[in-house]
Amino acid sequence: MLEQFGFTDTEENLYLLLLEAPELAIDDLASAVQGPAVSVRPMLDRLAAAGLVHRRPGRPVRYSAVDPDAALAPLIAARRQQVDYLRTVARRLGRQYRAMRSRRDPLDLVEVVVGAPGYAECLSQLRTLAKSELRGMDKPPYAGADDVRPVNGVRVRSIYDRAALDAPDIVERILDGRAGCDGQVRVIGEAPFHLRVADDRRAVLALPGPSAAAPAGALVVHPSPLLEGMLSLFETLWRYAVPLRADDVAAGGRTDRPTPMQALMLPLMAAGMTDEAVARHLSVSLRTVQRQTRTMLDRLGAKTRFQAALHARNRGWL
Repeated sequence: MLEQFGFTDTEENLYLLLLEAPELAIDDLASAVQGPAVSVRPMLDRLAAAGLVHRRPGRPVRYSAVDPDAALAPLIAARRQQVDYLRTVARRLGRQYRAMRSRRDPLDLVEVVVGAPGYAECLSQLRTLAKSELRGMDKPPYAGADDVRPVNGVRVRSIYDRAALDAPDIVERILDGRAGCDGQVRVIGEAPFHLRVADDRRAVLALPGPSAAAPAGALVVHPSPLLEGMLSLFETLWRYAVPLRADDVAAGGRTDRPTPMQALMLPLMAAGMTDEAVARHLSVSLRTVQRQTRTMLDRLGAKTRFQAALHARNRGWL
């Protein structure tokens, strides 16, 4: 209890003893906590200085407890001030951190990793980093199906170059790796590169090496316009890719629909309402509307809200 305010267990025991008796002498207290009086006196003086106990006049020296409601109130107030101060410091450091991130050197947005071991380590870190989705693109000579496997319920979407499926048993390996999990696989005529993406936080692009087993390394792309472009490219290719499994066709039909929030927003956007008006009408934040609008534009391959409304109508979303 009192350790929250910096007191020792013995000091807390002394205070509890005094709460149960009108007053006690030092010798009685020392005996109760099984310590010498000479060591107990400084502890009682510390409790008295904090306002928890009161030294009674007369001889022998005796102590009594102060009403906890009155005694602990200043300590609690002081602790609350400390917490408020720490919150202020955290906010200040957070602003400093974000400001530094915004001024990040452009060269830090892309890392070059050399060698196959470094590439494998990048993929391992990517799987750990992903919280909601892993996206992958595969093309020869890297037709491995093992490095974009589901992790802890994270959704997985993979696009394979058609030529990559010519490798022996590759189709079986892909489908076995997705069995019983939240994963979809699609095939496209020609994939531009070998890519792995964790959410919208980091991408790893393989650098071709002499063989599939020995990539030359990788480019690690952090949040930046380049990463946003990679995500947009993946979503565009995903829309035109062909599901590899029969059940993915049905799943693709379900996922190629607006989310419930987007379904509410689309008619309002098509009617020409601004983001601010949509936010007020739906009782959500402007940031939510803007984020959903950007997501819809990316999914529909549109650059403007007007184009998005046309594409949404063509898809049957409106």
